[in-house]
Amino acid sequence: MLYIVTVRIDADIADEWQAWMQDVHVPDVMETGCFATAAMARCEDEDTQARRAYRIVYRAHSEDAFQRYQDEFAEPLQVEHTERYEGKFDAGRELLPVVQVWSEEEKP
Repeated sequence: MLYIVTVRIDADIADEWQAWMQDVHVPDVMETGCFATAAMARCEDEDTQARRAYRIVYRAHSEDAFQRYQDEFAEPLQVEHTERYEGKFDAGRELLPVVQVWSEEEKP
């Protein structure tokens, strides 16, 4: 499962938010053990004058692992983010089943 979080954060705090995401939030999500990988990307074509756009893509170990994340970990992690940046962002989430994965590391 790919768990994709899109965040549009106020431009004046975007650098601080990005550092917090890299140093705290995404490592905390990965610490749950529910995800195999995570990547954060800028979506410059979606930026506005007021906000910068980002996507964080997590690849869950399995559907069960993602469900465990939702049941045990998602709410407090999302609350922490919301309390820290309330009124300064909007977010959307989507979940996509993985059909196939190709990886350079997996080649013989």
